[in-house]
Amino acid sequence: MTNISKKLIKQEVSNKISSSFTDIVAHLSSKNQISSFFFDFFTYSEKIMFQKRLTVILLILEEVPSTTIEELLKVSPATISKIAKRLDRGGYRNIVNIIEKKKESESFSRLLEKFIRAGLPPRGKGRWNWLDKHAGKQ
Repeated sequence: MTNISKKLIKQEVSNKISSSFTDIVAHLSSKNQISSFFFDFFTYSEKIMFQKRLTVILLILEEVPSTTIEELLKVSPATISKIAKRLDRGGYRNIVNIIEKKKESESFSRLLEKFIRAGLPPRGKGRWNWLDKHAGKQ
């Protein structure tokens, strides 16, 4: 889990920082630039946290049982529940739209496999059997 300072900054300063961050990200125009940005800017733990959160969203949209998500990604039921509730309330709309567009252009199972395998550390033999079965590889 990442650590956040308990020392609060003024809302005005926070808004300016957020705006600056968004401006920088908005200027990234290629996969290579985006990949370099994430590699340079975020710690290993932060990258894993983002990858897991995105994968939880993908798996929930694919209607994978929460117990399977919990076991596969080693995330808590509370994390899965929070993400599911946010999805139910219309959260993650941009991410959902991108996923829906990707579903149209390539096999969703391949997309899902890419996200799951991207940078997550291996954990034991047979970890991906359920995905291979879901993708029709067995």
